[in-house]
Amino acid sequence: MTLNKNKSISIICATYNAESYLKKFIDSLNNQTVKDFELIIIDGKSSDKTVDIIESNSSLITKYISEKDKGIYDAWNKGIKIANGNWLAFVGADDILNKDYVEIYLNSLKKCPLNTDYISSKVNYINNNGKILKVLGETWKWDRFKYKMTTAHVGSLHNKRLFHEIGSYDINYKIVGDYELLLRKKEKLNTFFINKITLNMLADGMSLSFDSLIERRRAQLNTAKIRPFKANLLFLVGVLFLIKLKWKIK
Repeated sequence: MTLNKNKSISIICATYNAESYLKKFIDSLNNQTVKDFELIIIDGKSSDKTVDIIESNSSLITKYISEKDKGIYDAWNKGIKIANGNWLAFVGADDILNKDYVEIYLNSLKKCPLNTDYISSKVNYINNNGKILKVLGETWKWDRFKYKMTTAHVGSLHNKRLFHEIGSYDINYKIVGDYELLLRKKEKLNTFFINKITLNMLADGMSLSFDSLIERRRAQLNTAKIRPFKANLLFLVGVLFLIKLKWKIK
């Protein structure tokens, strides 16, 4: 596979009042062993110093927009429209990329089949103190994925043509729109897995919520078309897991 003469990877970061995290995220990109990427930041009209941090790092940031949006998936959709890369990665301001993140993914592009839609790796799921709670990410298999988000979406690569084929993120989802997107091709999604940890993801926010379980159930019923009994059982299991994980975070 020959890499595009332009930046091969577009990293799209959604921000909103992220001054506490954004500088560390940007530093993790400044420290990359390979610089073959473009960084796009879509800000939701922050009222803190987020935009100041963005503008003070203009040499690294290819493009940025700061305007009101309808949530993270609306922001990422805006990023898709202006991205130049053949491969798109989606992150939040509180994610910290390993210094070899870009290098690892670029190497994977030389190995993966030409029809690959989606490339993922492993990530450390950490609490506010930096303690690793769990390592997320495994080889994608439809028979498991339709019941559970088994891949680590944050920082993973999406072939840009995938969005032309199946559409962009559904902004009616506020928390699990990434999962719903990858459910759309069902067993026909062509994937490639990297058995390496590439970043740290903060275990915080709406992904650890009752609402996320409700949304996951809706995606499984409407997009994956699994049976209601199975979806309800998975919902109950998710509630128990959520209680256990929140206790560990404390």
